[in-house]
Amino acid sequence: MDLQLEPFVIVIFGASGDLCKRKLMPALIKLAEQGWLPDRYALVVTSRRPIEDEKFKANLFSMVTTSAKILAQITDNVHVLADFDPSQGAKPLADLLARIDHKRRLFYAATPPDQFAVIAEALGNCSLLLDDSPLVLEKPLGHSLSSYRSINNAVSKHVSENLIYRIDHYLGKETVQNLLCLRFANLIFESLWNRSYIDHVQITVAEQEGCAGRAGYYDKAGTMRDMVQNHLAQLLCLTAMEQPLNYDADAVRDEKLKVLRCLSKLKREDIVIGQYGQGLVNGDKATSYRDDVDNSASSTETFAALKVGINNWRWAGVPFYLRTGKRLPTRESIIVVRFKSVPYALFSGLSELNNQIVIRLQPNEGVKLQVNNKLPGPGNVRVEPHQLNLNFSDVGNVMPDAYERLLLDALRGNATLYMRDDEVEASWQWIEPALTTERPALEQYPAGTWGPDNAQILLAATGHRWVNPQIYS
Repeated sequence: MDLQLEPFVIVIFGASGDLCKRKLMPALIKLAEQGWLPDRYALVVTSRRPIEDEKFKANLFSMVTTSAKILAQITDNVHVLADFDPSQGAKPLADLLARIDHKRRLFYAATPPDQFAVIAEALGNCSLLLDDSPLVLEKPLGHSLSSYRSINNAVSKHVSENLIYRIDHYLGKETVQNLLCLRFANLIFESLWNRSYIDHVQITVAEQEGCAGRAGYYDKAGTMRDMVQNHLAQLLCLTAMEQPLNYDADAVRDEKLKVLRCLSKLKREDIVIGQYGQGLVNGDKATSYRDDVDNSASSTETFAALKVGINNWRWAGVPFYLRTGKRLPTRESIIVVRFKSVPYALFSGLSELNNQIVIRLQPNEGVKLQVNNKLPGPGNVRVEPHQLNLNFSDVGNVMPDAYERLLLDALRGNATLYMRDDEVEASWQWIEPALTTERPALEQYPAGTWGPDNAQILLAATGHRWVNPQIYS
């Protein structure tokens, strides 16, 4: 185990929200169970409403499962700052932090983005942001390129760039981090990781759930903003980037930025968007998106498929297909790297059996390498694909939640898994045509299917087809 953390205080704005209860508190509990937390630390949770401390704490940990001892250790270190509005200044918070007197501070804005600048100004005016005090900003980071720039400019007036930690929780997933190890720690893969050997790449992030509980946000955002601009763009970057000079924050983010700047301009014919209607999911009837958000005229997309090119030496001519959506048949996230056919098919049917690497991000995390193998038995040689399988569960460690790693890194001042300003801006610049001038017509698809028919046609036009993630579960 690495060195334990020094004493710290985490201040969470928006602590009464779902994110804090569902993700941040369980992550802190897991860190406590594994012995990462120091003997002395504090957790300050803020509420705009007057509220009883014990009632607030009980709600805060209502989704946590742990021992009574661990829970008592955490709750004893929680300070509730009720009736606190950062737009009125941060003096009550400054007074509380002075009494706690832990030098290491982490501020976490688990709020809507319109509060980021308000929080940054309050902290800056009270000189609470020390030289090593990160401010973590949750997504969404704006609604468009211009809104992102507006938010970032306002926050940057009070917080230096090296202290702004823009979170994308996909970067905290173990399998996502393992992408770099798979590529850059294994010569057998990296030497083939280019246009000479790879035919195409598929990235699928499928969600089975609808928009329950998120209708207000989602109907204004849609899957392009909610998933493609951040999660899928980050997966694309990690799959395609060059090896960084070293494994530190700026070196890794420099290489991701280069990929974003090389992405081909999105055109309408390379984009398919859809919205789920009524259907069957796991045999159960599912309502339509418009019923779920109570908006019969909604034109918000719940599905997107894109064909993307990368205009650089390594990837020129190799299509990257991105697909994500809600109310799909299953909850699966995979990256498929499909290799080219052998140049000469010695055995019958071999040209149809391409090698491929399947990286499972969730669930059942792992890596599968498809190789062609002779079937045992006399007679003609018969070849069929087999899987060399690495299940991460076989390693013996419990797979941590992404927020465990991200919180730990933020407390250590390690920004490698957080996004830099120019990286987020480049991502918005890339996706914006798909939201405006190049946005295609919205198509309907039944809940429980793999999206509109045109998502299949998008690949068929180049002789490809989507890999069914369920095959590699």
